[in-house]
Amino acid sequence: MSVVTVPSSMSAETPPVSKPLAKALPQARARARFERWYPWGIGLLAAILVAWWNPPAKMVYDALKGCLGSAVDAAAILAGFQGTALALLFTLIGSAPVKALRRRGLFSELVRYHWHAILAMLIAVGGAMGLLALQGIVTDFGAWSRWIAGGSAFVVVAASLAAYRVTRLMVMILMLPNLEAPENSHAT
Repeated sequence: MSVVTVPSSMSAETPPVSKPLAKALPQARARARFERWYPWGIGLLAAILVAWWNPPAKMVYDALKGCLGSAVDAAAILAGFQGTALALLFTLIGSAPVKALRRRGLFSELVRYHWHAILAMLIAVGGAMGLLALQGIVTDFGAWSRWIAGGSAFVVVAASLAAYRVTRLMVMILMLPNLEAPENSHAT
């Protein structure tokens, strides 16, 4: 059985704490914190590593020049995909899995994850368009290359992981069984 982790503060129900549950709750809370922050944390780690590496200015400029147009297209398509996935989620509002998420107070967190993914993709589009415009004016990023490379790494990694997170959760929700059906209703 798959477990959809979300921060424990989102749970509307106070779970009883028996011996096995008392041991599992800290692990579930840790998984929930990780799930909430890993796109941004790993994105920040990527940015720090790229800035620490300090790639040559010409390499940064040439690499971005070769991929910014495609990045705009890809991020715009992914933002649209995330918007469509959010619309799909709202069409499932009356389904048993979504009702169960709402009862547990987890639905708003899932919607927030969708918003983060859409916003991150739109930031990627805006950042790439800004860099494209800047490249139309300057022929080298100069001393700013390190920070532009780090910022680009952050946006690409964080946006990609935010999209992955919400897509993975949507697939898990769509695969949930009908929670309102009787347990032994497999016979047709």
